[in-house]
Amino acid sequence: MDLAFSVRPSDGYAFSFFQYLNDDGLGLGFYELFDASSNNLGERVFAFTLEDGYVDLGSLADGGLDASDWDYLARAFQLNGAGQIIGTGLLADMTSGQVAYLLTPTTVPVAPAVWLFGSGLLGLIGIARKK
Repeated sequence: MDLAFSVRPSDGYAFSFFQYLNDDGLGLGFYELFDASSNNLGERVFAFTLEDGYVDLGSLADGGLDASDWDYLARAFQLNGAGQIIGTGLLADMTSGQVAYLLTPTTVPVAPAVWLFGSGLLGLIGIARKK
């Protein structure tokens, strides 16, 4: 199975890294995103299961990332006991550094591993903010 979520057109380079894997087969990680001109747009966070494939977690934020003033979600470190994903990303008004996020998935009745779909961004855990 190919896990190249984004490929640099100029040379075919791709990079993805799993940071978390639970007993149900849910993997969380990040990948490098490239545009059509081979520019590296930075890291993006994903969830992956064999049953359902790949989803960019930033695409699941309730109302979109723009509605919550996020530029992008870059890392996903773990799933806590409440089923929330903890990670870091870049807020729209930041030029550097990252801030923590807490993504609360909602249940989707298709399969247990699909609970990530339809999630919303509930809040932030501010850890440090660099400018």
